[in-house]
Amino acid sequence: PEAHQQYKLTSEQTREDLLALAQKIGLSSYWAMQQVLRSHFYDKQCIRSGQGLISLSKKYGADRLEKAALRCRVLAGQASYRQLKSILEKNLDKCVDDTPQLPELRHENIRGAQEYQ
Repeated sequence: PEAHQQYKLTSEQTREDLLALAQKIGLSSYWAMQQVLRSHFYDKQCIRSGQGLISLSKKYGADRLEKAALRCRVLAGQASYRQLKSILEKNLDKCVDDTPQLPELRHENIRGAQEYQ
């Protein structure tokens, strides 16, 4: 059945897979995923928490998750699944006025969106 196939796909995900998915969302989401993956000792726990973070992007949208991750990064300096979920549930990601913006990264090894057209 389709549900079994989906479970098999998600059970075979690795840290690298989850980081790649988070990187597609944005820089702050990638940073948050790194934080979440470092927060657990056992790989299964890391993977499940990382999958939870990706599920937040499906439920609330990638843009909102990116803003929530930015809020965690700037205000708290750390991120967890619970923090991100709480920010999204309380719509604090929409209150961006009090969240300072991070400077844009400029580096010769960082390619822009034009490279992926």
